[in-house]
Amino acid sequence: MKDNKLISMVDFVLDIDTYEETVYDDCMLIKEYANFLSAPLNIGMFVPAIKVGGEWEVLEEPKDYKRFKDSVIQEYTVLNDNGMLCEQYQTAKDNVIFEGFDSCELIGSILIIEFEAFELRFDTSCKIEMLINEPITLTKYGLEVIGLNR
Repeated sequence: MKDNKLISMVDFVLDIDTYEETVYDDCMLIKEYANFLSAPLNIGMFVPAIKVGGEWEVLEEPKDYKRFKDSVIQEYTVLNDNGMLCEQYQTAKDNVIFEGFDSCELIGSILIIEFEAFELRFDTSCKIEMLINEPITLTKYGLEVIGLNR
């Protein structure tokens, strides 16, 4: 997968010999990619967010997050509310599969995603496959979800 970009299923299958060693592994990787492309889009794929009561809530970077992130020993932050917010934010940030997005908003069933100079609008029933032709890069976690970063 060049430059960690999404590619079509056809391109993925044609390029499969560069990923795995056995036919079984190739088939499993193809299946994982097909499942990935058919997953519905959600806010948590683009920006740190959590599901609260069945609805996505975008998380703001907590106070002292940079100190929490740079800390070698993060135990002191776990003892207070801000430390728990920092951990929650870090976990949500680690689960983002597309990198570089500035903001993401859900208005009704329309997902509005902003990235530098452009904006994407998708219905939440749309699948990841709809993003193949967009200039979107997968995170390290995104590659793990597909099965390419083991």
